[in-house]
Amino acid sequence: SPSSAPSSRSTPPPATTAAAAPATSVPLDAAVTLAAALDALAPGYHFVTTASVGGQVAVTAEGDHIAGSTQMTVTSGGTSTQYVVTADAAWALADGAWQQLDSTAGLSDPVGQLRAPLAATVTGTAAAATITAQYPNAALGLPGDGHAAVEFHIADGQITTLRYASVAQVTGADGTVVERPAEVTATITPVAPGTQLTLPASAT
Repeated sequence: SPSSAPSSRSTPPPATTAAAAPATSVPLDAAVTLAAALDALAPGYHFVTTASVGGQVAVTAEGDHIAGSTQMTVTSGGTSTQYVVTADAAWALADGAWQQLDSTAGLSDPVGQLRAPLAATVTGTAAAATITAQYPNAALGLPGDGHAAVEFHIADGQITTLRYASVAQVTGADGTVVERPAEVTATITPVAPGTQLTLPASAT
């Protein structure tokens, strides 16, 4: 009769899979990351800058920086003025005509002065990083010999916003000068397709 003994065929051991090595990330270098993000703005960018004093908007500036020149509209106290600024000259639109200004002070490339921080730190990843950089007050147009911190938000190598705080001296109705907290914020986006910067006729 057929044998009733159990089969001697052996069962293979279960397959094993090697554990995947943990993912590692290379720490960001703050200075290198910031320099690369600023370099990425060289072809051009659109900006909206807001300066607030005591929590109230004091000045806004919106415009485009293209190939080393800037065109923008500055609004303060309900009045808006258009400006065109090149590397060595500036014009303002007044009474329907462009008037060349004596100086370009305060009207140059909005981020050009941010290329030489005293120090910088970074948190986050290459996809989303926050850099805090220290600058001399003079680089930001602030009074005094101290320094101020500028906070940059960077997404995939592109600066999206920056901000810094300061103190503004405000003269009251009675002539008393008081200090109020101030803040400047800027939103940076790509220049809209087809945007061109037109220089005043006197510049050509």
